[in-house]
Amino acid sequence: MAEKRKPDLLEANRLSKSRRRDLNQRITLQWGEYNIDIPSRNEPSIKEIHDFLQELDKRSSYPQTIAANCNRKSMIDTIEYLSGYPLTNDIILIRDLEKLDDVLRRPFETPILYRQAKSQHHQNDLNIKCFLQWLSENENKNLHVYDYSITDPSLRTRVTTVEEVLQTFPSTGNSKPLNLLNLENQSGTLYCLGQISNHDIRVKIARRKSDDAGKIGSTWVLDKASEFFLLSSRNTVSSIHIDNAGQLTWIEILEGRKIWYFPRFLHMRTLRWLAEAGSQSPEHNRDGWVKVELCAGDIL
Repeated sequence: MAEKRKPDLLEANRLSKSRRRDLNQRITLQWGEYNIDIPSRNEPSIKEIHDFLQELDKRSSYPQTIAANCNRKSMIDTIEYLSGYPLTNDIILIRDLEKLDDVLRRPFETPILYRQAKSQHHQNDLNIKCFLQWLSENENKNLHVYDYSITDPSLRTRVTTVEEVLQTFPSTGNSKPLNLLNLENQSGTLYCLGQISNHDIRVKIARRKSDDAGKIGSTWVLDKASEFFLLSSRNTVSSIHIDNAGQLTWIEILEGRKIWYFPRFLHMRTLRWLAEAGSQSPEHNRDGWVKVELCAGDIL
């Protein structure tokens, strides 16, 4: 019988450190630096947005990781256990698609952030350059943009031309802050992950209505939800709002990055406050705000 040999102590220590680094990457969120001191260019309307953002950021913080429901285990085993479903005060962090599907099957009251591991990250096939190329081939299409340089907020949403959009990008720190709204995805390619669409209430209803799962005799008709692109120049800010009247909303970053703010606690009191206090008064939300940095490949 061959004698079992214990691994070299130094090699075991090296493997342990490597394992810890790997687990730390799986449960730790890294945030990048950003500058909210956007240039107002002596325009009162942009200064209004500047002051709003300063106040909002002052009352917000990144989500903090917490540990819960831990059995008595070694430190490394506890970390590995939590890496399956890392819990935070404010978000649910998911690293792989299988766990995303599992979490979506259950009720959740906090936003879900799906962030791929660096080894799995891939650049999406649609970027700003490709999208602008598509626009240039459809120059007669109508576009609407939210223009922060206009003083009257009721007039900031205006019709624009493809030519103006093409001149805005690539944007710089001195570019006019333009936020292109509700650009319907007419590319023929849908970007919603299957793990998300499979749990869409309309998809589930359509499945139950069909008596036949095969091609012959099938009456299944899927009412697919429309997708919309958001294209924003540098230093663009969106005021506080509720997407889809509080229904399921997802956002995927195709290129660039976005600092996303949301109320720390999402309940009826928050919704009532948004309805009564308006969208430019972050200081009145007593529970504070959470901010996350969304980068290319992230889905919230």
